[in-house]
Amino acid sequence: MKFIKKLDKKKRLLLLGCLALVIAVIVTIILLVVGNAKSNSIEGLTKSYMKKYQKLDKEVVNKIKYEFDDKLTPTQKQKYKTIIENQYEELEYDIVEVRKDGVMGEVDVRFSVYDLASAMEQANSYIAVYGDKFKKNGKFDEYAAIDYKLEMLDDVETKVDYTITFNFYKDDGTWIMDEVLEPDLKKIRGTF
Repeated sequence: MKFIKKLDKKKRLLLLGCLALVIAVIVTIILLVVGNAKSNSIEGLTKSYMKKYQKLDKEVVNKIKYEFDDKLTPTQKQKYKTIIENQYEELEYDIVEVRKDGVMGEVDVRFSVYDLASAMEQANSYIAVYGDKFKKNGKFDEYAAIDYKLEMLDDVETKVDYTITFNFYKDDGTWIMDEVLEPDLKKIRGTF
């Protein structure tokens, strides 16, 4: 303390500034380490994965494609993309259980999405029974039928609940999520 009292005012301020800087660096390092540990937990990685859908991450949006057998016009493709984006934005989920065993881990996620699969089944059934309503100049108008299907998908209000188990493994101390399989991706899209 006597040492500090002997310093003039400028040197004391400089010393206090350096001390504050050292403390700020130490706190920042601690926060980064704690934050990194959380983001590299299997629960944190799962939340990040699900938020990519809710926030319409570019990587997720770029993978949207019509998964049924119809051939769509560019306008129809855009309408379908908008329907799926709405699905992702309104996706609700809860982490139900987290299990870790050394270098292996699993996270069970229960989520609720619009039931697009049932709407598509209903639309296909309607078209099969009332196909005459989709005729133009005596021929079946495939694009009118697709427009009808897209309207049905767009009008869905019923939700369905699914559970997915995300699998993880540890590599060099870092948790890595296994590839999510197509049936689980269809559950997230509501087309399972």
